Amino acid sequence: MKGEPRSWGAINMEEKTLREQQMEALEELDNYLNRLLPAVKSIINELRGEKRADTDELFQAITNGINWTIEVLNRTMEIINESGDAIDKENINIAINKLSISIKEHDDLDKAMVLEKYILPFLSTLKSRIQIVTNIAI
Repeated sequence: MKGEPRSWGAINMEEKTLREQQMEALEELDNYLNRLLPAVKSIINELRGEKRADTDELFQAITNGINWTIEVLNRTMEIINESGDAIDKENINIAINKLSISIKEHDDLDKAMVLEKYILPFLSTLKSRIQIVTNIAI
């Protein structure tokens, strides 16, 4: 009959496909975090005084990476937090706001502090959670 709702089988298949896509995105994010985490650790030292010619470019690439990470997280949050709130979106927003302020103020020491105190722990927790959710060997 025209206009009938889809069968439960069709709905479950669509949900499974979405979940598979989310899991693939999380696996890709896990791979990306393998590069982003060391870059964040490195830039912290550079911002604290060991600046190099490419520090500003590296910092921009890292902020782009953090933004991409958050985009993926926003699309996969339900999976990440399935068994409890491992990632608190409000805390992430606070951290990003602090980083944004330090960027606007061109305060390298504050950028380093925010990265070390807020962003790095968030990224590390996220990586650990992704590995649990996707069963990636640690």
